Parts: sequence; C-alpha cells; structure tokens
Amino acid sequence: PYAEEYENYRPILRSMNQITSAFRQLFTDYAERMALIDQTAGETYTYQALENLSSRLAGMVRAQVEPGERVALLFSNQIEMVLSYLACMQLGVTAVPVNPEFHPDEIAGLLAHATPRIILTSAVHAPKLAASAPYPCLRFGNGAE
Repeated sequence: PYAEEYENYRPILRSMNQITSAFRQLFTDYAERMALIDQTAGETYTYQALENLSSRLAGMVRAQVEPGERVALLFSNQIEMVLSYLACMQLGVTAVPVNPEFHPDEIAGLLAHATPRIILTSAVHAPKLAASAPYPCLRFGNGAE
C-alpha cells in the first residue's frame, strides 16, 4: 500500500524538489547578502547563515523522519520557525505550522489530525503540548522569546 500511496504523491514530491532546488540556488547566488532580520534579538542573518543553521537542524532531525512525513512547528514569529521550515524543505517532509495562540486542547486536536512524526517547538511553547499525545519533541531555547 505504501508504494501505491507514494506513486500518488510523486508529482508533489517532484514539485517539492524543484522548490528546494530553487532555494539552494538562492542561497548560493546570494550567500553573503542579508536574508533575515530578527528584530527581537537584534540579529541579522545572511542566506549562507540560514543555509548553515537550517542544515544543522535538518541533520539533528534526519534520523527521526522519512521524506513525505509531517513535522509540526509550534513557534511564535521567530528565527527558529524559519530555520525549522527550511530544514523541513531540505528533508522532504511536510511542515505543519501550529498557531501558538491556540488553546492546548486545540493544539492536541490539530496534532491528532495531522499525526506529525515529530514536533519542533520553543521551550516557551512546549508546555502547551501537555494535552497532546506523546510525540517526540525537539525544543529550542531557554524559555525566553
């Protein structure tokens, strides 16, 4: 059954590969240009820095996911959200953004429906996962946003 399901998604996966290739080319062509400003932390990131950081994150997550699986992202508007999304693209997995303003029961319902393989979140939002089924979770930071 999995092989048949894979065949149904082949055009989507091919499209994802094209998008990922386009991002890789962007990172190469504009490596030293500023790509992102984190106004909260007062830091700037070049395309090369985003590539390096997201690749490192992808390496940490790679053993826990297969291409085509889902990864939930529970973050506020912060650099970790961007890095996590880019890492998902590199791994060929589907990023499932979760609104951190949802009530924990709403988050649990969304996760039950999405069935992510892993959840990436910040230490500040991790407590909202208490009502959720036990999914592996990778937490960023020390609790400050």
